[in-house]
Amino acid sequence: MKINNIKKKIIFMIEIFIAFSLLLFMLLRFPIIKKLFPIYTYKGFSCIIITAICLIFFLLYIKKYKIVDIDFKDIIISILIFLLVHLLAFGMIATTIDRSFSVFLLNQISISNNQTITLEETKKLFIDKYVENHRAFEKRFDEQIAIGTVVETSENEYKMTNKGNMIVMLFKIFNSIYNIQSELL
Repeated sequence: MKINNIKKKIIFMIEIFIAFSLLLFMLLRFPIIKKLFPIYTYKGFSCIIITAICLIFFLLYIKKYKIVDIDFKDIIISILIFLLVHLLAFGMIATTIDRSFSVFLLNQISISNNQTITLEETKKLFIDKYVENHRAFEKRFDEQIAIGTVVETSENEYKMTNKGNMIVMLFKIFNSIYNIQSELL
C-alpha cells in the first residue's frame, strides 16, 4: 500500500472518530436519553455503546460501497479505539466529576476569587450547597433504589437487597486487594 493511501486512511479514520465523538456528545444531551437513563453513569455508557453501534454500521457501509478503501481490520481498530477512548474518559473523568465532592470543593474555592476560606466555611458549603441544593444524598439514595441495591420495605423504611450485599462484599474485597484503607468500608 502506498504511503499516500495510508495517510488518506489515517486522516479519514481521525475525521470519523471526531464526527462520531461529536455525535456521542450530542446524544448525551438529548432529553429523551435522560428519561431513558436517569442514572448518569448508565446514560453515558449506553450512549457510548449506541454510538459505537452506529459507527460499526457506518464503517460497514463505507466498506461495502468502497467509498474509502478500508478493510475489516481497520473497522475493528477504529471501533476499539473509539470505545477505549470514550469508555476510559467517561469512566475516569465524567463519572468522577458527577460524583465527586472534591471537584465541587475545588470549584467553590476557585470561584472565591483567590480569597482564603476556612475549614468551617468549607463544611458549610458542603452541607448547604452540595448536600442540600444539589440533593447529593437524595440522588445517590434514589440511584441505589433504581439499581436494586436497596428496596423500600414500607413507607420511609429501606432494606439492603442481596445484590446490595454482594456489591458491598466486592467493595470490601477491592478495598483489601488494592490496600485502599477506606474508612467507609
